[in-house]
Amino acid sequence: MSKIYAFARPGEVDLKVKVLHAAVQRSIDITNSTTFMQRLKSMLFYPINRRALIVGCGMQAFQQLCGFNTLMYYSATLFKEIGFDQPVAVGLIISGTNFIFTLVALKWIDKIGRRKIMVWSAPGMVLGLTLASISFHLRGLGTSLSTATNWAGNLLIGATYLSLMAKITPAGAFGFYAGLCLLGWFFVLACFPETAGLSLEEVNMVFRNGFGIRESQRLRKTKKEIQKRDQGKRTS
Repeated sequence: MSKIYAFARPGEVDLKVKVLHAAVQRSIDITNSTTFMQRLKSMLFYPINRRALIVGCGMQAFQQLCGFNTLMYYSATLFKEIGFDQPVAVGLIISGTNFIFTLVALKWIDKIGRRKIMVWSAPGMVLGLTLASISFHLRGLGTSLSTATNWAGNLLIGATYLSLMAKITPAGAFGFYAGLCLLGWFFVLACFPETAGLSLEEVNMVFRNGFGIRESQRLRKTKKEIQKRDQGKRTS
């Protein structure tokens, strides 16, 4: 904990541990004293929980519906379609690139911020998929629900891609995915607050009034100012 909050005093670190312990214990008590249907009702009808659920499921859905996994599943077929002699080798390059940039994302996601990455990367996904469509045309309960959305989207994309490609051509398929990416970008702009550097309790505060995009920015700015002030006191 002291490594996560590098500029905090020992007493502040101890207090944070106690707060987290109390929150975990409260969660255990609620789980033991309520039924699944009661918790589901709280998730769906309590505004703070519902907004967080919408953001979680929405991001998981657009992550899959952007069509990226069609490149992972059908890369050999796709590159054979556009004329590569060794499509399997090209598919391995895509998998390797995905692996490398996943590691890059793990390093920078909290420094840059999740919202900023999504806002700036989603248009690139739209452009990339649109370019892919042009090229083909020229060639002829909280985490559980969001994870379920993730894999449901994965299953939907994996099961329908070949049929979609046959009915509306590869160009049409990737144009369709580009449109879904565009919807995802608008979703991020409207509903996805920045949570980098915020605790779970602070994220809960963000969703109290709407989706809290400005509130999350205010909280992060306030925390940075406090950290700078504390750091200045330590060095002086």
